[in-house]
Formats: sequence, C-alpha cells, structure tokens
Amino acid sequence: MADTLREAILEHHARHPDRLYVRCVAPDGSDERISYGTLTGRGSQFAAVYTSLGSNPGAIVIIILPHCADLYCAFFGAVLGGQIPSILAVPSFKLNAEHWQHELEALLNRISLIPVNPKKFPRINSADTATFVAWLTAPDKGQRLVAEFGREKYGASLFFPDSREWHASRSNEKGSR
Repeated sequence: MADTLREAILEHHARHPDRLYVRCVAPDGSDERISYGTLTGRGSQFAAVYTSLGSNPGAIVIIILPHCADLYCAFFGAVLGGQIPSILAVPSFKLNAEHWQHELEALLNRISLIPVNPKKFPRINSADTATFVAWLTAPDKGQRLVAEFGREKYGASLFFPDSREWHASRSNEKGSR
C-alpha cells in the first residue's frame, strides 16, 4: 500500500495506465479526459521543466493555471519532482473588487451618517456636524479616504465609497467620457 500521493498515483499508473484519473469540462462544454498514464507522462514533463528551472525537492512551486488538465499534470509534476505544489487562482474579472462589490451588493455593510436634529437637541454643535458630513461624503475628500483605506498595506481597499455625492460624481465622469 502506498504511503504518499506520488506512490499511490504511480501504483495506479502501473496497474491501470488507461483508467480515468480526471475529466475536465471547459466552460464551452468540451472536455478532456486524463488517464493515469497521461497524468504521469505529462506530469513527468512538468517535473523536468521545474528541475531545469532550478527547482529542487522541497521547494514550493506556484501553479497559476485555469481549471484544466494541465493544472492536474502541473500539480502532479511538482509532486513527482519532490516539490511542494501551491495552486493560486488565475486572475480574472471575478477577482476584481468592483465586480463583486456590485454582484454581492446585499452583503455590503453600509454605514450611514445621521445628524441629530438640532430642533430636538438644541445644545449640539450642528454647524460642525454639517461640516463633517459634507467632508466625509465629498468624493474628493472623505470618500477618497474611504476608497484608499487599506490599499497600501493590503493591496486592496477594505471599504467602498458609497455616498450620494460619490455616485453622482462617478455618473458625471462616465457621462463625460
């Protein structure tokens, strides 16, 4: 009995090289079937490439491929070569924050500013409150700060501007293009 993934796949290949390992279906409906024989053959090619590029056993091999037969072969190639395969997502529009912001609108945590009514609470500082609200909702001031928050440290904004003024400025920008 095999102790590792590498040994298990090689044993299956030795006994049943033509047996199906995986079937990959593309978005257009086409498919590619990978047998254990194909997996070990193409995996060996990937292993040779990793080695030729200086990747030693124990090294991490980052694999960025769409979900397809090559992904499985590249993964197994790293296993064959003794490397540690690490699969990262292929950059796509689905990873674009603006895409999922609009697609998952219901999941957004909206924060609203509701100034206190000065007629009910005459001792509040309504002038400074109005100044703060105007600053925070302004597209070039507070909303810009909201949009940029976290970008430098995390590589992406943690929050999204959402004031009426910000949306109006975006509509005006799109209309002037």
